[in-house]
Amino acid sequence: MENRAVRNKQIAAINIGKKALGMDDDVYRQMLTNVTGKNSLKTLNDSQLSQVLDHMKKTLGFKPQAKTQKTKARPRALAVNKIRAIWITMYKQDFIENGSDDALDAYARRMTKTSNIEGVASINWVDNKQASQILESIKRWHYRVQKEFLEKHGNCTDLNLSYERLSEKYKKEAVK
Repeated sequence: MENRAVRNKQIAAINIGKKALGMDDDVYRQMLTNVTGKNSLKTLNDSQLSQVLDHMKKTLGFKPQAKTQKTKARPRALAVNKIRAIWITMYKQDFIENGSDDALDAYARRMTKTSNIEGVASINWVDNKQASQILESIKRWHYRVQKEFLEKHGNCTDLNLSYERLSEKYKKEAVK
């Protein structure tokens, strides 16, 4: 089975090379015949496929593109993950009573509710715009409750801290 997968990749690479090099069918088949003595990919063995691919790379200048990994998550997915992380953090810090997914879904429903629409049933169903709005809202809420805690305990004298800096200050001060 592994041999078949390698063979299929070589055939795909050759076909991509044919297209990238702008070879018409006659020129392509002549190249196959010159390199292997055969004029069809289907009749070539694995060694001959490698010879054709090497010829296309070394002689004809074909440069296969590396397969790109899709490592970037969609903006919505990133925002939802951040929202969930802040929600759980707020629960662990005792700022909210219920840290469950159901409670987060209810929060998302309230945040996406308009005058005539009920709102999304789950945080996982928000669109990019809604995810961004909910993320900013929950960050403001978290900022506000952390700041109130620090002020109440006399630990917040700088009123102009960013969300990230205030969160770091809260982590340091609230543990004491």
